[in-house]
Amino acid sequence: GKEEHGGVDFRFTFGEKTQVEFSCSITWRGELFIFGGYDERRQISKLTDCTLERVGTLSFDHYYGTCAVVNDEEIYLCFNYFNSADWKKCRKANDPMGAFSEINPTNYDHGYTRIGASSGKYSNFEFNQSKIPHLDALLAIGDYDYKSKKVELLELNGSEAAQWRVLGDYPFVKVFICFQCFSK
Repeated sequence: GKEEHGGVDFRFTFGEKTQVEFSCSITWRGELFIFGGYDERRQISKLTDCTLERVGTLSFDHYYGTCAVVNDEEIYLCFNYFNSADWKKCRKANDPMGAFSEINPTNYDHGYTRIGASSGKYSNFEFNQSKIPHLDALLAIGDYDYKSKKVELLELNGSEAAQWRVLGDYPFVKVFICFQCFSK
């Protein structure tokens, strides 16, 4: 009703085999896509008007995973939480419906966390007194199950051989960091 939604009355429809619980989302060239989920671990869904429609199926599970877009050119899906073998694993594609391929793994587990993406055209990155100018990169911080606060950076220089670099521990927590929780 209108009172519950800031005075705006609208209807949202979940299409068949769609959900948002335990999924991640990206905006790709002006359109919102949802990947994975609690029951629909392989879903690729798209928001059209007020309807979430299933538009494809991943070839792998993506449960409590994370996703990011770099320069509106590459999509990264990382750290499927359902399988501990995936806590260091990211996959990329050049299109939401494209074939995702694995990239080099992180050095530490990053289950139950999120990644950040930067566009080198607009960003300067600074961590532990190190400045890295104009960098296309992914940033992974922390892990829940192994109580880690490790920070890793993947410089996206166009090379398939790019390696994750450990930058150190995230300095603002004592024990661990995950996407919905922070330790003291």
